[in-house]
Amino acid sequence: MYVTPAARSHGLGRQLLEALEHDARRHGMSEAILETGAGNLAALTLYTHCGYALIAPCVPGRDPRINRALSKALAPSAEGQ
Repeated sequence: MYVTPAARSHGLGRQLLEALEHDARRHGMSEAILETGAGNLAALTLYTHCGYALIAPCVPGRDPRINRALSKALAPSAEGQ
């Protein structure tokens, strides 16, 4: 997921993330795990504001000085039931 700098500050990143979470719930997923670069402060800020928490790397060999993994529990979707 990427929003160009010129298009930022309009809520597009949050809208994209919410759409992805909605689709994941609709398909029965109970958790979202994502990864970004440690220096991508815009993404880290968005993800933490949207309820994601840092977790240990989910891919073996990932360098935590370079990569950050985050996770969020997804409530079941009423549509998927």
